[in-house]
Amino acid sequence: MGGQSPVVVQCLSQFSGWWCLEEKERLLVELARETDARKRRSIVDRIQTLFYEDVGQIKFGDRFGLTVVRRELRGDFRSVPFGIPFFWNAWLEKK
Repeated sequence: MGGQSPVVVQCLSQFSGWWCLEEKERLLVELARETDARKRRSIVDRIQTLFYEDVGQIKFGDRFGLTVVRRELRGDFRSVPFGIPFFWNAWLEKK
């Protein structure tokens, strides 16, 4: 199994408001302790089946932020989470 471990996937975690199901929690503990790749794959398959049977999460869409600035922009400018730009002491440099 390549890529990120299912144990750390956010929608499977314990964050408030995320998917809560005792059997899923038990399987995640089992998955974290298991070292055999085939057995881990079997556990992941069971978690995925549970996810779709219990509807662990509903995707409402995607959100992608694009931050661009002009070459002439100088000063203290930045983009914070959710893509809201803030400009302090910023100016456009004359060519």
